[in-house]
Amino acid sequence: LHPIRGKEYGQELIMVPRPMGRGIMCKAGHLPLAYILGIDNMVFKFHGRQRTRWFTRIRAIKRGLDQIMSRRTLAAQTGKKYAVLTAAGDHWVHWPDRWFKNVRQPYDARAANIKLQRAKAIGYRKRGGMYTPAELQPGWNTQHFRNIPPISKWITKMDRARRSNMDYKKGK
Repeated sequence: LHPIRGKEYGQELIMVPRPMGRGIMCKAGHLPLAYILGIDNMVFKFHGRQRTRWFTRIRAIKRGLDQIMSRRTLAAQTGKKYAVLTAAGDHWVHWPDRWFKNVRQPYDARAANIKLQRAKAIGYRKRGGMYTPAELQPGWNTQHFRNIPPISKWITKMDRARRSNMDYKKGK
């Protein structure tokens, strides 16, 4: 088992095979890409500048995938039936784009909100170097509290009320 390397300019895709049943190892952001490509039982990672455009990464992926022998070619070489070399439903599985829309919605909404806040902050003019608080504060903050479901807000509010109304003399 040797690693598969696809290189395009500064980007390099490295796919290292793993034993059967061990699954895929990659960054969480690259998991949908790995599922779409149908990659399993591999270590899937990129080397190179992280802030580059995806165009060169896609070309690196294409070069890497060209090095992998297809099951159809393998079936032709060994004389076995193609169905023997695949799992049931493996070669026609396709993840529709609509499956990823639900995953993508909160990210798109947050990006649109940040863009609107930035536009309001600069008075709808074009200026560089302006940042909104949501861009500067990683993780949870009070501004993100508005984006959580109402039931979670209610639970948090009731928790705070219960703690503030606690009778310390009775211990309740």
